[in-house]
Amino acid sequence: MYKILAKPLANRLRKVIEKVIGEQQMAFIRGRQLAEGVVIANEVIDEAKRNKKKSFIFKVDFEKAYDKVCWGFIDYMMTRMGFCGIWRGWIQECLRSSSVSVIVNAEGLNGMMAAAIEKKMYKGVKVGNGDLMVSHLQFADDTMLHCKGKDLPVKYLGIPIGGSHRRIAMWKPLVESVKKKLAPWKGHHLSFGGRITLINSMLSSLPVFLMSVYLLPKGKEKECYQMGDEENGTWKWYLGWRRDLFNWEREEAKELQKKIEGKQIHKDIPDTWKWEHSKEGNYSTKTAYRLLANEQNGRETTSIYKRVWNPIIPSKISAFNWQLLQDRIPTKSNLQRKGIISGLGDRKCALCEGEVEDSSHLFLKCRVAKWLWKACGKWWGISVNLENNCWKSFEQFGVQAKEACVKEAWDCIWNVVVWSVWLARNQKIFRDSDVNISKLFDQIQLKSFLWIKSRKSRCLFTLSDWLFDPMSCLKVNWGRK
Repeated sequence: MYKILAKPLANRLRKVIEKVIGEQQMAFIRGRQLAEGVVIANEVIDEAKRNKKKSFIFKVDFEKAYDKVCWGFIDYMMTRMGFCGIWRGWIQECLRSSSVSVIVNAEGLNGMMAAAIEKKMYKGVKVGNGDLMVSHLQFADDTMLHCKGKDLPVKYLGIPIGGSHRRIAMWKPLVESVKKKLAPWKGHHLSFGGRITLINSMLSSLPVFLMSVYLLPKGKEKECYQMGDEENGTWKWYLGWRRDLFNWEREEAKELQKKIEGKQIHKDIPDTWKWEHSKEGNYSTKTAYRLLANEQNGRETTSIYKRVWNPIIPSKISAFNWQLLQDRIPTKSNLQRKGIISGLGDRKCALCEGEVEDSSHLFLKCRVAKWLWKACGKWWGISVNLENNCWKSFEQFGVQAKEACVKEAWDCIWNVVVWSVWLARNQKIFRDSDVNISKLFDQIQLKSFLWIKSRKSRCLFTLSDWLFDPMSCLKVNWGRK
């Protein structure tokens, strides 16, 4: 009964809910924002402080308010609001058949507050030059009453109000929260995908609500950005995932120091930003576009990176593929270039022990990689033509596909193959495990199936269907939502 009635009742109630729920309630009403209540409360306090009015704020957070909703009171309130008996009966059926949360239970307080003010039993706070009187604010069951009193600041909906947002001390809890998320012992154990998730889902969201009300002081903005640690009077980076510098990086740091020392610095002139890619030193989107176009040599980087960060692919593997296309993964060739390993023998490919192990050889030219690409082409019924480097190969991979679903799936196959080759290479180096190419191909088929099914949950094909004819699986099932 609840599932049948709830949706049409909610759609019809949406048309009149703004008329029956007081404007003091900020929750659940379309067009009303959580931050609005905080801004209004802060304005009331500022008004009282400027005009030296004594005011009192009483913050109420009802214990398990939604678990203690009185159904009889809901029916009484809806009667007072003018809802007919049939409508109230439908609502009662929903309440009896499911556990629900409603906001009319708190609307009784709005009515009682209005009556108390009308009878001069309660006096709110006047704001501005007009007759605007703020007596109370609500966000769901969080309620704030305004009357005479003192002692600030106070937290409302998690935001301190009544204090000066320009004071650095007010932002200290935010900075401490960011520091806790970047605890050094946590960062060392995070993969690149984990770090991306940490930044996107946690660190970037911490200050959003607070900054929607107040402007973050530059001092605290800089502190959140740097998260430095002062030691012996000098600053150093102290991010949890920052490793020690390699020898070649120390050499580059010394060269940078020499370049800085060779510049004449005028201490009596304030620093200014200069855009070195224009004659006047001023930034423009035109010069930035030309710079990016020249650096990429005409490559369509935007579309490439959209394919790299394919939502089907786990973020850890997307981060690996992004590093691979930039030639930033620790292949033996890169490690030798950075001075970590030396000698020609140490640079041999771990899988075939033939040529020097760079990204192009390991993922495209090695006999193991070639066999896997050929097997994937046979599985999909296509011919796989690989270029000389990973960027061009990824760019051209799947160009034969006409349907968007096939292109997206082939991007997934690319990532599965390169990731599987990388894992096999590491198993060989660190555990001396022999590479079973047939088993490796079976893992590629299974992983691609699991990745796609986890993101496209409505796809109805089975593993046996996927192994037998993946192209048909996509064309029949991909469009399901």
